[in-house]
Amino acid sequence: MFSNQEMINAVYAAAGELGMNGWELLVKAKLTHLVRDRQATYSGPEVETIDTLSDDEKTLINLALPPPPPPPPPVPPPVRRPLQGKGWYIWLVNSCEEGEAEVIAAKAQTAGLTHVLIKIAHGPNPYRYNIITTGDRVEPLVRALRNIPDFQVWGWQYIFGEEPEAEARIAVDLVQQYQLDGFVINAEKEFKRDEIKPNAPRYTEALRHNLKDAGLEDLPLALSSYRYPIVHHDFSWKPFLEVCTIMMPQVYWVTKGTPNPKANLTRCLKEYRDLGWTGPIIPTGTAYDEWQGRGSTKWLWSADADDIRLFLPAVKDAGLPAVNFWSWQHAGPERWDAVSEFQW
Repeated sequence: MFSNQEMINAVYAAAGELGMNGWELLVKAKLTHLVRDRQATYSGPEVETIDTLSDDEKTLINLALPPPPPPPPPVPPPVRRPLQGKGWYIWLVNSCEEGEAEVIAAKAQTAGLTHVLIKIAHGPNPYRYNIITTGDRVEPLVRALRNIPDFQVWGWQYIFGEEPEAEARIAVDLVQQYQLDGFVINAEKEFKRDEIKPNAPRYTEALRHNLKDAGLEDLPLALSSYRYPIVHHDFSWKPFLEVCTIMMPQVYWVTKGTPNPKANLTRCLKEYRDLGWTGPIIPTGTAYDEWQGRGSTKWLWSADADDIRLFLPAVKDAGLPAVNFWSWQHAGPERWDAVSEFQW
């Protein structure tokens, strides 16, 4: 890549070698328009394709052009490390600290976080911070978070199962693009439907195949789904258990009565072990509000900071390596502080 002025200089240098007038050779090459914007990047034809020039003229012009810049050094792949400590899910980047990447990174570091999990795909489509935007909010955020020592940046994707191969393809493409440390499959109610269940192994096999082709066989994969497998026995557990290396159950203690975060966690861990899972479990705790009920009987349920203060030590006492919370944009100051103040 070179400028219009550098092309003009090359033409004049070639003309000098041939004993010609530089402007005359520029006219012959039909490149006189370059003088109108000398600093612009040259976007004209390749020298070899200019049929008004002789072979000698083409050769000398090419020799006088600046050499192409060396390719940028390859980005080294992330060093795979076990996930440990505290992290938050990020759904809409633009709803977290107004989408300011450096502010998000600074707040994550101050809170003693070790990782975040950013939504990167929605079904078969990239997810920048909402479905329709053309701007990429994820790339600058990943770059800012990389400045935190020993910090891990994971991506996550909600899958629907209607286009399993396309969903798997976009997942791997984005993991490669952002050089992520791990990837979370968020699969829920769609994989209880009889017409979608057969697509679960199609997705996991395509994901495994694409990761192998990309040289990412060692990428940690996690499943984010229901807290109680027994209640959701009709979910397509088997294919996801076979491809994932970590379970990240959604331990949401959503109840109209008195929540018991520790009891929710204890039951969750037992049911995953009863399911046959022997690998790491990293639970996702509750830091959001939710409307429940129907019609005139609706009520607003909220996790409070005291719930989180019960949940965090229970996770650590259970010997689990890390914990997540849903979600950064919903947290608010009190719930955020409850996570931030806990020393992992």
